[in-house]
Amino acid sequence: MAEDMIKQVNDQFEDTVFSPARSYFAALADHMEALAGIQVEAAKAFSDISFKNARAALEVRDAEGLKAYFSKQPEVAKELSERVKDETEKVSAANQSLAENAQKVTQDSVAQVQKAAEESVEKVQEAATASTSTSKGSKKKSSGASTKSSGNSSQQASSSEAAAQ
Repeated sequence: MAEDMIKQVNDQFEDTVFSPARSYFAALADHMEALAGIQVEAAKAFSDISFKNARAALEVRDAEGLKAYFSKQPEVAKELSERVKDETEKVSAANQSLAENAQKVTQDSVAQVQKAAEESVEKVQEAATASTSTSKGSKKKSSGASTKSSGNSSQQASSSEAAAQ
């Protein structure tokens, strides 16, 4: 009986605490992996843009080349700003995904806790009903015995009265 109780408690902890925690931390690990991937991709893109721009600067040989180089700088700045915007959108999407996963895990966990609570209430009600039925049955038996003994007392009293007359 104690082993069954321990197993039940362990199962409830698994369902209501450990399983949701594992799900949340798995979602968190996926999120961190996605963010790391975004950062690596961004670092590569930014370094590619920077090295491309640096190589263009190395090609400057005269005033015309310098003028051409500086005329392309707004394009480089625009490319960098678009890249930053793209990376920000990716991070925002990853954060949104994590929030949705966390919300789902929380909802599932709340549903599991609610289900476990309902099952516990049902078990308590069943035990109370069984206990009430058992105690009513024993009261009937004892009241039946009382009736028999009081009936015997009445008969004895009647016999004593008849003998006295």
